[in-house]
Amino acid sequence: MALSTADRTALGGVHYRTQPAILLAQFARAADAPGIGAEMLLHVDNTARRALRYVGATVLVVDPFDQDTAEMWRDRFGFQDSQQTVPGRSELHRQWLALQE
Repeated sequence: MALSTADRTALGGVHYRTQPAILLAQFARAADAPGIGAEMLLHVDNTARRALRYVGATVLVVDPFDQDTAEMWRDRFGFQDSQQTVPGRSELHRQWLALQE
């Protein structure tokens, strides 16, 4: 995951342009399902944090479907935009959340 210098510094990886990441693919819910997926995201975050000792990742990454989704992930869950775009969607940026505190 390509991050800015300031973001890499905050993660302790200033020497490397990219950070090891866990990509949460296909994060979605049915249109008629209640809620915004908070329980699912919490489960993924907890699982990713447990996997840290095995994979060495520093960030959890999601690819927003559209700008509204990107805003929701920023506002409700604290995801930040990376410098890397979503594959095939140059108007959207992959978003990340630090796994290490």
